[in-house]
Amino acid sequence: MRPSADSSTVAPAPWWPRLLAAERRALANAPAPDERELWLSCAGGLRVVEAGVLDLQATPLRLSGDLVAASSLWPLRDDSIDRIVLQHAVEVVPDVDALLDEALRVLKPERRILLLTVGALGWTRCRAQFADSGAPALRVHGTRSLLEALAARGCVDLRVSRVDFDGRDVARVLAPARMWSGLCLIEARKRRELPNVRRLRPRLRAATPASGWIARPTSRNGLAA
Repeated sequence: MRPSADSSTVAPAPWWPRLLAAERRALANAPAPDERELWLSCAGGLRVVEAGVLDLQATPLRLSGDLVAASSLWPLRDDSIDRIVLQHAVEVVPDVDALLDEALRVLKPERRILLLTVGALGWTRCRAQFADSGAPALRVHGTRSLLEALAARGCVDLRVSRVDFDGRDVARVLAPARMWSGLCLIEARKRRELPNVRRLRPRLRAATPASGWIARPTSRNGLAA
C-alpha cells in the first residue's frame, strides 16, 4: 500500500508564492459594506478578504479573475473604487503608464493607491538565494521613477515603506524605507480637483486686431502679446 503524504513529506511552496501570500495577509483590509477594493496581483489564488474586493491577476496583456479585460482598458466606471492595491503588477505589464492611468481613473478622489514593488537589489538577492523562486519574468522599476509617475498624475501624500519578509509566512510593513530595501510599499492619495478651477484651452495663435479697435495692443494697456 502506498503511504499517504503528510506535512513532513510535502515540499514547501517556492519563495515567491509565499511572499505574495504574506503580503496579502499584511495588507488585507475588510472594506465597509458600501466600499469597493481592487486587488491586482501578478498571481492568482491569494484570496483573503472576499466581500467587496475585486481579485484580479495581471498578465502582460490581460487581466483575469473576477473580470477579464485588457490590462490597459478596465471595464469599470470613473471614480468607482475606494482602494487599489497593485501587488507587483507594474513589474509584469509592459505599459506601466497605461496601468497607472487606468488605476487612477477608476479610483475615487481622496482615496489611496498602494504599489508593492521589488527593487533591483531585492530581485538580485532573490535569484541568488532561491534558484527556484517561482517568480515570473519581472521588469524591475526604480522607486523614484514610480513616485515621479504618481506625482505627475496629481497624486499627493506620497510615502515609501519597506516590507520585511521572514522567508516563510510573515511580512511586515515598516517605515522608513532604506536604500538597500529589496521590497517596498508605495502609497499615494488621488487628489480631488477643485470644482471652481476651470481648465483653460491653449491658445493656438495670437488674436489679430480687427478694424474698429480704439486702443492699439501695447504693453501699457495690457493688450500686448
